[in-house]
Amino acid sequence: MTINGTPYTDGHICCGDGTFDREASIKHAEAKVAAAGEELPLRSLLNKGPPGSAPWATVVSKELKREFFVHLPLIIQGNIDDGALPESTMYAGALVAKFSSLLASVGPGNHEVSLRIAPRGMISGGEICEGIGGYKGGGTDGIALDMQDYCDGDAKFKAFIDGPLDGQHTSADVPGLRATFKIAVPEKLCKGGLGDRQAPEFITTFKADVVEHCNIAYAVATSGPPRDAVAPLLGGSVGSPAHIIIPPSELAGGITPMNTQEGREAGTRFFAMAFFFSSNPGDDDGLGAMVKLVCAKYERRNHQAVSSPRWESEGTFGNSRDKCAAFPIKNKQIRAAIERDAGMYSVGKAGGGGVHVATATGAATAVVATSGAEDKEDDGDDAAQDDGDEDADDDENDC
Repeated sequence: MTINGTPYTDGHICCGDGTFDREASIKHAEAKVAAAGEELPLRSLLNKGPPGSAPWATVVSKELKREFFVHLPLIIQGNIDDGALPESTMYAGALVAKFSSLLASVGPGNHEVSLRIAPRGMISGGEICEGIGGYKGGGTDGIALDMQDYCDGDAKFKAFIDGPLDGQHTSADVPGLRATFKIAVPEKLCKGGLGDRQAPEFITTFKADVVEHCNIAYAVATSGPPRDAVAPLLGGSVGSPAHIIIPPSELAGGITPMNTQEGREAGTRFFAMAFFFSSNPGDDDGLGAMVKLVCAKYERRNHQAVSSPRWESEGTFGNSRDKCAAFPIKNKQIRAAIERDAGMYSVGKAGGGGVHVATATGAATAVVATSGAEDKEDDGDDAAQDDGDEDADDDENDC
């Protein structure tokens, strides 16, 4: 990245949320991008950077390996999550925040921006390639050869990979991956990228009782994976959710029976979002948290019937059921969602002892939910469809 002839070589890693520092971004890349066994090589390459150059930023995504283009959102107005394509969701928020900080450093006015994209990737192979440039397993698919075969045929091969190549492939000078443009930067763009994270829309085709299932999500959102995910964003103190949303999903009607996993499991799952104010809810720009979770009720687990099925929380981070992805969101955006969704669902408190009441406009009665509630539901929904969607934050686990 060069602005007005001055190169910038900060070396930031763009992966995950815009508030992540470099170390948090690398951890996010390990969890979301690396396949099993690739974590250490990926961390090594991201920490060291490409050989022979110092980039302004590195964007990391598992989508890059199967696309012929790179989407680089730099300035977004409105919902920052809406400024990304499926190919750039993993780094869009971080890239926008990074470019915003760059504009703040150069200030308002007319600027000439030049950028160059230099694709690079990790060289992976079989067991012999255990150094920087590989991981156990791997191999060279499709031609009946693995890294051992190449090393047997050429003694200098592995030395070349771990030496001059430093375990990675780089393409630093691709002519079509350069761009120069002029931009008139107003002062407001030097004070942030004009993008705030906003709450997703509430599903309008949910095939079950909305209030009942929002209460279920409310009850389980402060335990297990969702609590673990939001606690670091809230300074370790997790109170009651301020709002619950059941977002759109590729699940049939938003709620379906579980994929049976060849008879291993049976039950029901649906996705929900829980929102938490910061410690000072009155601060509009204070950062609260939002977390996406799976609400699951198992009737069979590990091929064994469950005697007393209960709703519990599960994760949506990659395909891990024990981790949720949580992201910061401003208090004012949580309030905006509460007002927007008043006709669908709202949270209210009544009494103590952890009992919470949630009501929906037009509902005849309020439904009470407590942690571990055993709410029953109509199981006559349509047949399940596996959820294959990848939203702006995470890959949902197999339902």
